[in-house]
Amino acid sequence: MSPPDLAAESRVAARRVPVVFGTLALLVVVAVVGTHFVRASKHVAARTIPVDVSCPTPGVCVVVDDAGNAVWYRGHAWSKATSIQPDPLNRVSCATPSFCVAVGVTGEAEAYRSGVWSPPYSVVPETAGLRAPSSGPTGLGVVSCPVPTRCVAGDALGRAIVFDGQTWQPPTVIRFPDVSHRLRALGHADIAAISCPAPTWCAAVSVSGDVALFDGTRWRDSASLQSISDIESARYKAVPSVAAVSCVSRSFCVAVDAFGRAFTYRGSWSEAEPIDPDSAQVGNGLGLSAVSCTSSTFCMAVDDRGDAMVYDGTSWSAPTQADPILGLARVSCASPTFCMALDDLGHALRYDGSGWSAPQAVER
Repeated sequence: MSPPDLAAESRVAARRVPVVFGTLALLVVVAVVGTHFVRASKHVAARTIPVDVSCPTPGVCVVVDDAGNAVWYRGHAWSKATSIQPDPLNRVSCATPSFCVAVGVTGEAEAYRSGVWSPPYSVVPETAGLRAPSSGPTGLGVVSCPVPTRCVAGDALGRAIVFDGQTWQPPTVIRFPDVSHRLRALGHADIAAISCPAPTWCAAVSVSGDVALFDGTRWRDSASLQSISDIESARYKAVPSVAAVSCVSRSFCVAVDAFGRAFTYRGSWSEAEPIDPDSAQVGNGLGLSAVSCTSSTFCMAVDDRGDAMVYDGTSWSAPTQADPILGLARVSCASPTFCMALDDLGHALRYDGSGWSAPQAVER
């Protein structure tokens, strides 16, 4: 979904005003109401929405929002927001509690080292404002940091950019399987998700469900997880057909899609497993939105209906309601007893191994 980009929209309902003071009075009322609407819309536009979360260890997370802020969770409380760039951020990934990288819509990135965020660095400025028809993020849309000396980001042009902790390397086009055919269907090869469990191994998924694997030197084709009909259906919903991927080693990954299905990688990709089919048919019908794995025996997937599912290494649990009102957009797990999820308005929910906390505002 974006995942896709997620934001709250407010609608203001207007009531008819009786004409009791003639034409002049009516014009005055219209002017006042119109001014009220403009002010209300400005207020709504100024609201910040957390869009991604990364938890490198239990009890420690960082959230980034659509106003360029970062907010830390340590222990049991959220810090005040820190502005790290003036434009919206898309994703954040932390290798340790003292090292993270955030990326945003302008193609810029910021590194966090020992308590300080670096100034924005323009990695791929040519991607600012570019958006694939089926995807949400512009600029740098995804990033994964397995260690402080290696991060891999993906952009709206289907390219991967490696960061060694000091320098960003030139972009490399990821050669997805059947990419030319799918480009004709989609119009773009935007990267929907990337996961790097080690400095020399990553999996990247395009918005059309193509997977490529990175061995530290080059990208190679892996699989096409989606049919053309699935791609077109997801395009109609304006979401990536495969929403997320999470890898814990070069021999285990899980990807989830907009149709409530999971795909498991153990040297090769499994067939689609329906774990939450109602998520693609009820409500907004946007399916599964995120997944986070800490080992081959624990993964957490969340969906657009506010439900969560746990994988125990053998099977997936039935969907369990986490957010009673809103859908869940992101999730990051540091252990089987600590996960943090964000709902569609950026409220945070904490998982402790047995259940979810009530949604809590991240930014006050």
